[in-house]
Amino acid sequence: MHPFSPQSIANSGLSGAGGVDQGQYSDCVFEASMAAVATTTSGQAAIAQMIVQNSDGSYTVTFPGDAQNPVTLTQSVLTAAGVSDSSTWADILEAALLNSNISEFANGAQLPSNATGAADGSPPTPAQYALYLLTGNLASKDVASSPDIGAEINQALGNDQPVVAYCANNDQGALVSGHEWTVISCMASDPQGIQITLRNPWGSYGNSGTTQDGVTYDGNAEVTMSLANFGQYYEEVTFGNIPTGLIGQVVLAETSTNSPALASLNGLLYLAWTGVGNNQLNVNCSADNGVTFAGKKIGEDTSQQAPVLCACQGNLFIAWTGVGNNNLNVSIVNVSGNKVSGFSGKVTLMSETSLYSPALASLNGLLYLAWTGVGNNQLNVAVSLNNGTSFVNKYVSTQTSTAAPALTVQNGVLYIAWKGDGNDNLNIGQVAISGNAISKITNVVTLPDTSKNSPALASNGNLYLSWKGDGNTNLNVESSTNGGQSFSNKLTSVQTSNVAPALGSLNHSFSAGTGSSAVTVTLESVYIAWTGVDNNFLNVAQVSG
Repeated sequence: MHPFSPQSIANSGLSGAGGVDQGQYSDCVFEASMAAVATTTSGQAAIAQMIVQNSDGSYTVTFPGDAQNPVTLTQSVLTAAGVSDSSTWADILEAALLNSNISEFANGAQLPSNATGAADGSPPTPAQYALYLLTGNLASKDVASSPDIGAEINQALGNDQPVVAYCANNDQGALVSGHEWTVISCMASDPQGIQITLRNPWGSYGNSGTTQDGVTYDGNAEVTMSLANFGQYYEEVTFGNIPTGLIGQVVLAETSTNSPALASLNGLLYLAWTGVGNNQLNVNCSADNGVTFAGKKIGEDTSQQAPVLCACQGNLFIAWTGVGNNNLNVSIVNVSGNKVSGFSGKVTLMSETSLYSPALASLNGLLYLAWTGVGNNQLNVAVSLNNGTSFVNKYVSTQTSTAAPALTVQNGVLYIAWKGDGNDNLNIGQVAISGNAISKITNVVTLPDTSKNSPALASNGNLYLSWKGDGNTNLNVESSTNGGQSFSNKLTSVQTSNVAPALGSLNHSFSAGTGSSAVTVTLESVYIAWTGVDNNFLNVAQVSG
């Protein structure tokens, strides 16, 4: 289990940074970076996911930037580490570093020989490596004396990014030089102009309420100074990137040996799967943004592959591969309020078969179906012009796969993803459509990431790709801000599955403010679902970042 929630990390003081107190080790870079990550919403979620408590009381820590080398700490090892952070979660992370295969980084920030973390591809600084280790994302940097540094820091903090700064001049003893600090805030303050607040990872520093050489001691190891003084005394600022994380994980009592499916309709999140032992299709519903699921309906149809879901023209559709004949099937899922009441309008595509699951997506009110052909592994895409009653205008691509494809729509474009045939590389492309005719798969990008299972796609303005690791069972998620031409912010989660994950997006609204100032805020969130290793329980979580 994960013993620390994102909220408990945020409650550590100073929005999370207060949980970190550097002790006897020369690991200020790691400690300041950990505090910076802990001040961000996504970072709190990422830290919560890093730490697992085992049944024997030990902890296993998986750093996102070194996910292939988890560290297990028994209670005796944790005690022997001699760490002195004020929060247990910070103790665990610091002790994990000390007991890892990169423990030299805890001794004066000595970088391992294979260190990475710089956004520009250059050898990383210690701060870039620390932020990469804690987030799994590359970090950028700038000189503290840059005329734009205030705006850069403001933008980064506003984007929920962790920021640290290296002090090179101790200002005649007012500061600690040769030392990494956590950047807490940077804002205008009349009449002083722009003021920047930083925290010493020591956890205690200076006499609160006093000032020395332009540095004001705020208590809680925080100091505030003008941006001009900051540029004089500090040398470099390092910006981490928003860590992708999984938050609000829910483990359902439902089980499956196949992948689940996700889709949303009218603000409700729907989950589908095939039952264990009977292969029957199941669909249930969440009316509280994935916190609980209820209203389950078990269908009579069966499949040995995972089903897929999609909302189109006010209807929820389910598609699956038939048992014994491999025919593709599409049906409407009947919903009543927050319950699934049945299935209707089943269409069996007698001439279309696949050994794998199909894929569904909706674009401009039309329902699109994709699948991998039998005997040739070629990708196929067809469209329904009559709300799922029939599918026409089939396009057979020269692209091939040995698993199911995935579909999603972003900014009016239909995207398709698949794993390679013979190389396991993940691919993503755009389905070119003219009128109702499907002409080709274009703008294909082959990613270095690999999987032996199907990828998953979803969109919330950015494009999200998820897959199960190749050679391991870890779930991976990354996002694209440029229409799938490149992906970044990769998360290799500690969550695992023997089969492919599913992604889906959900529009949900809530009220902000009170009285006449109240407004309705609508967010589109991406959710991930997966089948657990060993127990086959279905899991659902929100993707943050």
